[in-house]
Amino acid sequence: MWNKNLYREGLRQSTPTGVIFAGILLLASFAFPLINLSDARRSGNILIIEYPQFNLLLVLSFCLFAPVCALSLFSFLNRRNRSDFYHSLPYKRETIFFSYLTSILTWVIGTVLGCSFSTVTVYFFGVDAVSLNFAQILADMFNIISACIFVAGAVLLAMSITGTRCSNIVTALLVICLPRTLLSLFFGTLSGLTMIAPEASYGLLGQAHYNVPFGFVLGLFDGSMDLALCNFHNGVYTLIAGLVY
Repeated sequence: MWNKNLYREGLRQSTPTGVIFAGILLLASFAFPLINLSDARRSGNILIIEYPQFNLLLVLSFCLFAPVCALSLFSFLNRRNRSDFYHSLPYKRETIFFSYLTSILTWVIGTVLGCSFSTVTVYFFGVDAVSLNFAQILADMFNIISACIFVAGAVLLAMSITGTRCSNIVTALLVICLPRTLLSLFFGTLSGLTMIAPEASYGLLGQAHYNVPFGFVLGLFDGSMDLALCNFHNGVYTLIAGLVY
């Protein structure tokens, strides 16, 4: 089910993408704290740090980093000659899949944790000006990591049933967004027709923010993007969905 050599090869092939994204997030992990510390000292007030003040660009890990790594590393599925080569290797398909998937998650999750640690370290130099909401930050990190697993799973599912880069992306977007969109439309319409229970009262089925990536993108339009990241149970739902995919 897992092979160390394939895992190392996956890490090696993902290095260019990983280095670029890790560099961007690492730069942000120093820039955001320094900007916030400067603002807090200028205002003279204690600034409470949670997401998005902690490091806004961490969302790039599931918006871009995880899907790009998955599309790049499993691109052989879209090419007949490369696909035949990989399937001729003396490894089961499940072994190739899990070894490469763990290499992607190592890059993505390692980058998220490393940059978060760097951000916290910088904030410790300004404890007189800021107050870190660690419970909220941990929930945000868990939700972001869950979203990375969910998006990677959706992309790999799409790649397994399609054969071109364009169809990979379109199908992955459908896998991520369509189920929650249909549920939101159904329960939103039901709530509007019955005028008895609000949409939020339907819990897991009625609230779009349980799907962290979908809820975050939706929140960009109505200003509620923090709702997708701040609740721990959103990450649990997203993680389970990602493992199913």
